[in-house]
Amino acid sequence: MKHGLEIICDIGHFIALEDAWGHLLDCSNQKDLGYFNSWVWASTWWSVYAKSNDRLFIICQWHEGKLVGLGPFYIKHEYGKLLKTLYFIGTGEPEETEVATEYLDLLILDEWNAEFVRNVAKEIEALTTLSRLEFVNVLEESKSIIDVVNKLKSTFSLQKKLCGYRYVADLSCADARDTLSKSQAKKHSVASRRFLRTGEGNCFRVIHEQDLEYGMQVLEQLHQQRWQSKGKQGVFSAVEFHDFHRRISTYLLAKSDLLILMLKIKDKPIAIFYGWKFKNTLAYYQSGIDGTTKPNMSPGLLMHVEAMQWARGSNINNYDFMKGGETSYKSAYAEKTQKMHHFQLYKKSLYSLLCNGGAFLIHRIRMLIQ
Repeated sequence: MKHGLEIICDIGHFIALEDAWGHLLDCSNQKDLGYFNSWVWASTWWSVYAKSNDRLFIICQWHEGKLVGLGPFYIKHEYGKLLKTLYFIGTGEPEETEVATEYLDLLILDEWNAEFVRNVAKEIEALTTLSRLEFVNVLEESKSIIDVVNKLKSTFSLQKKLCGYRYVADLSCADARDTLSKSQAKKHSVASRRFLRTGEGNCFRVIHEQDLEYGMQVLEQLHQQRWQSKGKQGVFSAVEFHDFHRRISTYLLAKSDLLILMLKIKDKPIAIFYGWKFKNTLAYYQSGIDGTTKPNMSPGLLMHVEAMQWARGSNINNYDFMKGGETSYKSAYAEKTQKMHHFQLYKKSLYSLLCNGGAFLIHRIRMLIQ
């Protein structure tokens, strides 16, 4: 029977954590948890994105065989082995291939919070060759990891910057359309009439495994089409991103937590929603929109309202648009509920100063060459 603190550094023990990790996620009373905090998200990310010199550093607190605290970290060796950075599993990949994992935090049962936060800070401080820590897309109410950051200020210099806002629509009203601004509601009314007037508009939802590949292909096609029309690649062009979401979507479908909604005119898709539900929240992760549809039916607006209506019918009260900027189209549907921050902590030591300085110079040289 496991008891006390354990540091997991090998893939075998990471895989074996699945049940205990899932139970802790289900039992935790922490706000804002979801699939980003799950074992399946972390293990899938690791299998797709981890490099040969990345090292697991998962901090576990056990009590009489029960997992009561979890810090799912890893250490990335960058610029050869010059720079060692601690990240949450699910972050730290190249920007052009990133899955944009959000809301990461420690997982803890309430009564173990203070002790586990102290233990996590102590274990990080004991990593003598660590140069820095980087935590991205942290919600301002992610109290546990912020408490760890505050405890590390004596040995690390902190740089904190606002990186966005979380946008959430409250669906507790009778009709999802009531969440729209007046201008959006009017726009939706016109778009809905045009969509129905075709006589061939329909909505298709992926429910069966045999339909999943079709749904993902449409998502990739419409998403890439929209970005390439702007002269950009689109994230689905990255092999890692494609592979990651094929695996995640298969898992979510098997758990009945996946939502892929497709709006079509005849057999032609004009908009597709990709997201998932977790407890009382539907998360909007990605979409594909055909901007060439004539007459203009605002397919993106129709898609969001259809997804919101599905959520209401499933007794889900929160529609999570996730991260957006200070100004965002998301504000037409949802409220800014929390700030999101990017934390960088640098070790207060000559060795760390030299490592971080060397890494910065290498980065600048690479940028100049490109």
